[in-house]
Amino acid sequence: MEKKELYKNKQVLEIEASGYEVLPGLIEIFLDALFDKRSGKSKRIMALIPKQYFDERGKLFTSKYCNILGVVHYVANMTDNFAIDTFRLLKGISIGGY
Repeated sequence: MEKKELYKNKQVLEIEASGYEVLPGLIEIFLDALFDKRSGKSKRIMALIPKQYFDERGKLFTSKYCNILGVVHYVANMTDNFAIDTFRLLKGISIGGY
């Protein structure tokens, strides 16, 4: 398959198009949760982020900037499929385990 044809493949185009909603959506969901630490929903969403994206104890940094970097780093490291699955889960489009 030629390179030109690969980028016209319907599945590739659908994944790319969904990325315009998924990535900003994930950033918004996680940042909203980061800055609303009191709600149960926010606590559950933040618990989804592996501890490696925060300080050496796996806790939030004291710096807002470093916490934002942790969230963005987490989302940036997601594979396409994982990002889409996570977005669907957090938006209630699909339910985990079903």
